[in-house]
Amino acid sequence: MKWLSISISVMGLCILLSAWILSNAIHDTRTVFPGSINVNEGVHEEYELLINNHTLYLIEKSTGQIFKKLDEPNAKWELVKSHLQ
Repeated sequence: MKWLSISISVMGLCILLSAWILSNAIHDTRTVFPGSINVNEGVHEEYELLINNHTLYLIEKSTGQIFKKLDEPNAKWELVKSHLQ
């Protein structure tokens, strides 16, 4: 009987330890999205925005200029291609 209570205690500790390890492995990965989007805003067809591998590309259709920046809060836009180059 003594061995049974010891094995149950060890198994309980293993379950608690595995639950603690799993809870530490799970991270909060929520992304903040706007609460609403106004679909009645004016459409600006002279620009096109593409997103590829965490990089934003802004294409100005009238001039053919392409700008890019990383999808980070402090990233700056840089000119990738211009018709003047």
